Amino acid sequence: MATGAALLGSALLGAVSYKNTELINDNGVPMAKVVVGSNAHISDGVAAANIAAVLGNMAFKKVAVSATVDGVSGLKCDVSGEGAGTCSVLSKSVDLEVVTPAGVIPAGAFGFSTLITDYVDSDLENRDNTNPSDEEDTPWGVDLPAIKIDSSDFTLLADYAVKDAQSSFSTSELQTLYVQSGSVHFDEGDEDFKAEAVKVAYEIEFEDNGIPVCSDSVSGSWAYCDDGIGTDDNSDKAIENHRVKVKFLGEEWIISEMNPVNNGAVPGTNTEIFGGSIKLAKESAYSPKLQIGESLDLGDGNKLILGDLKPASGNQDNDIAIFSVMNAAGEEIASKTVMAGDTTEITAGSNSYRIRVYQVAPGYTLTEKWAEVAVFAQELELVDGDGLEENEDSWDVALAWKDKDANTAVDGSEDFVDHLAKIQLVGTDQTDLVAGEFVTFVENPAKFRLTFTGLDLSSEDYTGIDVTIIRSSQLVYDASPGDSDLNDYRFYAGDADAGTDDSLVKITSDEKIFTVYSATGSKYVVDELLFAPMGGYEYAVRTNAYPTVDVTESGDV
Repeated sequence: MATGAALLGSALLGAVSYKNTELINDNGVPMAKVVVGSNAHISDGVAAANIAAVLGNMAFKKVAVSATVDGVSGLKCDVSGEGAGTCSVLSKSVDLEVVTPAGVIPAGAFGFSTLITDYVDSDLENRDNTNPSDEEDTPWGVDLPAIKIDSSDFTLLADYAVKDAQSSFSTSELQTLYVQSGSVHFDEGDEDFKAEAVKVAYEIEFEDNGIPVCSDSVSGSWAYCDDGIGTDDNSDKAIENHRVKVKFLGEEWIISEMNPVNNGAVPGTNTEIFGGSIKLAKESAYSPKLQIGESLDLGDGNKLILGDLKPASGNQDNDIAIFSVMNAAGEEIASKTVMAGDTTEITAGSNSYRIRVYQVAPGYTLTEKWAEVAVFAQELELVDGDGLEENEDSWDVALAWKDKDANTAVDGSEDFVDHLAKIQLVGTDQTDLVAGEFVTFVENPAKFRLTFTGLDLSSEDYTGIDVTIIRSSQLVYDASPGDSDLNDYRFYAGDADAGTDDSLVKITSDEKIFTVYSATGSKYVVDELLFAPMGGYEYAVRTNAYPTVDVTESGDV
């Protein structure tokens, strides 16, 4: 099978059997094993792993599901006419959870490993939990190492192109998941391996300087169109009115509002300043050019109709669109005016709708009168330093901004920070996980989930170890042979006269599995270690393979 890995792999993509051999049964259960011989080469093992991966991806069963509405809370009913009333379902979506067997990494998932008694970070040789050596810049700070999962690891985090169709601006959005843990170790209470104090975070970063507040600049200011200073405000140039989309938690959202940090930046630098707020929205209906008399379907039998447009004049800074809401019988049940660049809520009976007017063209002929209009199904406000939402207290929002050019505001004061650089959701809860348990990136709805699968070792991966307690006064441990100034560190096991009555501990393995580093950084792989208590240190290590090497700093093993 390993020899024919390429042929078998391609054959499995469209079938659940190979020639006359059933590989996956009708219930989605694998009926085959991948076997390599005892004399197999490494390449054979790789091929076998590829075959197993294909089998795993094909191991599924299609099942039809249905859902019913419980009660009337999910219905919109109209009983205004004669005879029987009619009801429609407000939301036709359903949340499904698919559970895969422990240890299986399904398609669309990314798996990573760490060492026992190790941080979950990008340096798997860092086993000293008291002094992290991998000080990466993470959402929790530079002194807390964490593993970074990005688009190169996880396809659902693919880079996203952010574009403004009304200007030349474009950038790339990079998505990253962060995972941090205190350690992974065997827990006697749970009688299982545990990932302890697990925290997660999510970040999207916009390349270069980020997303500007305005599509162009005035005197170097990229926030002039919405800074509320002077007479240069121009909402038509605001990015929030250009329907610019970003990817947030795996879904497309529209930037519907930007409130940058006022002052505090170093102009013309890439210094990140945290603060401000933004709003992200999802649309249920949209028209790029809704003309007078045309309508948008509100999804419940009602329609939003554009009645008229009024150009800016006098104390009216922006153009205005005039809307009405009509029911299925053609009756007007609500009306509202919405200024260009605003989001306004219209209440019609028991329903409320959030109407967004991106821009208005109040021309002199009927075909020149139109408005770019959307109905928001959801709008999410992200405020730096606050929780994500009312029910998401375990997630803190962080917004990072940059100031692109060295400039001052219209009134001569220090300028607004004018580019959105990062959006972070930082998990504040610490969760202990045993095999099979998981933590999600945002609870409702859960977009990404981190599952602890426990050990990935088989019985062949274990090595026998003997531990010997030495209390013989004939065995001397010399911390620094040949250095008479450090003779105080030379003592006999169990010799109270040497200042300690502790025992020496000798650990011997069937194989050379212990890696030790000398004080000068030399690396040795050995099969025997000798531990002894040392004055001024937690412990010292000596190996039988290199008797002249003494490791005397705690944490080097």
